Formats: sequence, structure tokens, C-alpha cells
Amino acid sequence: MARQKKWNSEAERLAAYRKRKKDEALSAVEEQQIRDSYGYAPSESRSYAERAEVAERIMAKLDPEELAWAKEMWASQARAENDRRILAPDNTLSEEQRAENAARYEAWWNSPTERAWRASHDARMRARRQP
Repeated sequence: MARQKKWNSEAERLAAYRKRKKDEALSAVEEQQIRDSYGYAPSESRSYAERAEVAERIMAKLDPEELAWAKEMWASQARAENDRRILAPDNTLSEEQRAENAARYEAWWNSPTERAWRASHDARMRARRQP
């Protein structure tokens, strides 16, 4: 027996999902993970809900024609990305090719240049975390 649908369209389902996610309160750790993930400045202290509220106010101020244009651009980019993923060839590497690629990757990963870059990158990241 099929499960009963709660929504009349995919748009309604997405709207309900977004509202549910918006209403969920995030913990302080989750808020900080979001800030870190998106590269917010250390001085950024607004919560996800506060940033979403500001975004909604900005979107409400947009000219309806400009908003329609932006939504169409977003939709066309999403369609293009979906088409690109659908048309991408399947991975048809043989086991020998996979082993060869893995060996080349390992050689690159352990090369002196890459190791030096990783060490300097790690040092920069540690320096950023220092207060």
C-alpha cells in the first residue's frame, strides 16, 4: 500500500522542509561549525536563524522582476548541473587503471613539494585558530 502524500507538489514539500529546518534551534557547537564551514569572520556572532531572517528581509526588498530573473537563473543553473551529471560518463576504469592511478596519487601525496605545502598549510590553519 502506497504511503499517503502530505504535499500537493515538490515545492510544497521543500517549503515545509525549509520551515521545519528554520524552526529547529541549533546548538552552539552546530552554529560554530556552520560559521567555520562557510568562513565567517570570528566577530560573526549571529545565529543561523538571525542570518536567515536578514536574508529574507533583503529578498523582500527586491524588485519582483529582479527576483523572478534571479530565480530563473538559479533554476537554469540547477538544470544545467543536473544535465551535466546525467550525461557524465560512467566510471569505466579497469582494476589495473585504478591501481595505477592510486600509485600515482600516493607518489604525488608523498612528494617533497606536496608534503612541504601541507606542512605550511597546517601551520597557517593553526595560526588562524590561535586567539
